[in-house]
Amino acid sequence: MAPELTDGKGKKKDRNPPKKTYRSGMPKSDAKKNPPARRRPLVAFGLLTIAAALVVFFIFAGSQTRNAEVMKPGEASSGPPRRLPDSGSVAVLGPESPREVILAAAREGNLSSRWRGGETRPVLDPTLFSGQTFYGLDVAAAYQAAKEIPQVLDELFCYCYCALHPGGHRSLLSCFTDEHGSRCTVCLAQALRARELYRQGKTVTEIERIIDREFWQPPS
Repeated sequence: MAPELTDGKGKKKDRNPPKKTYRSGMPKSDAKKNPPARRRPLVAFGLLTIAAALVVFFIFAGSQTRNAEVMKPGEASSGPPRRLPDSGSVAVLGPESPREVILAAAREGNLSSRWRGGETRPVLDPTLFSGQTFYGLDVAAAYQAAKEIPQVLDELFCYCYCALHPGGHRSLLSCFTDEHGSRCTVCLAQALRARELYRQGKTVTEIERIIDREFWQPPS
């Protein structure tokens, strides 16, 4: 039989004393080898947060790139001009054309060069909009442009795509037979630009091509 162990005061010593533990209940010697499991969820949460941030970043960057590729209304293209049809080489389009045909042509960016409106309603009196601006555009001046050159505006497709929606719009001219033009930056900018080009001596065909190049935007 092994002799009993005692301390200096005659008290018996336990041959297998209990291990010191942390508050978690894990023995001190094992705690260093195995960190508390509660740290693992925090690490996993951190990794998920980083991954989510990266996904959001790439989605945002992609949308910004796509938006940069779409030309803003009234902004001239810095690259080569879009392919535009030769006179008589493509079918003429108008409000009665099937929606699918209009959308297909819109994706090519040459609608004004093919468009024939046929609007007969009178333009609203520009004085009704005296002093009004919409996002910096002179509303009365745009209605005055429609009064001055209705034959030009009736040959232009309005790139706010109002011709595809109920309301009877047949061309850019239609936008100024009611109040639609007074609250649409695309309509206003196109009308003012068309009058500017007309005063420069451009033909209707030249104006159509320039409007297509500067204002085209894909149908939404």
